[in-house]
Amino acid sequence: MAHSVVIVLGAALTPEGEASPCMHRRVLKGCDLALKEKGADLLMSGGVTRKGIGLSEAEVMAEIAIKQGFSSQQLFIEGQSQNTLENAAFCKLQIMEKNWDDIWVVSDRYHLLRARLAFHAVGLKAHFIAAGGNNDSYHKQILACVREVPALIWYGFRILNGDPKRLLK
Repeated sequence: MAHSVVIVLGAALTPEGEASPCMHRRVLKGCDLALKEKGADLLMSGGVTRKGIGLSEAEVMAEIAIKQGFSSQQLFIEGQSQNTLENAAFCKLQIMEKNWDDIWVVSDRYHLLRARLAFHAVGLKAHFIAAGGNNDSYHKQILACVREVPALIWYGFRILNGDPKRLLK
């Protein structure tokens, strides 16, 4: 039987250091998926991205998962990444250490193409799942998609420039 891990990619914290609706949605989807995958582990991925807040995105996400009934033995934290490419690279290190062989990645639909690109660039094969229930306005959803276009181009350049290999050293 495969040893599964569900990776939940971080999202911005509020100015007060709390989970944003986007982060909350991703964590809940990850928790649901971990239960469906017969006790898969959860790997929360996201570093300290808001100045003045001492917690990483991953730590805040882990708190949500614990409130959903997950034990600390099922939860792992990757708390140093600052972007999606680093999420993939730093998660790969834990995946290799823990010997997880069935990998699921949860993020918002608009972000999944970039996540796929990043995880592929570091040599990971994974299943990608969109966190559902997006209640954002159409305006916010369109802006999120538009933001992804330059991000995808930038990631393409970073990957061609060898950034994933440098991150894994």
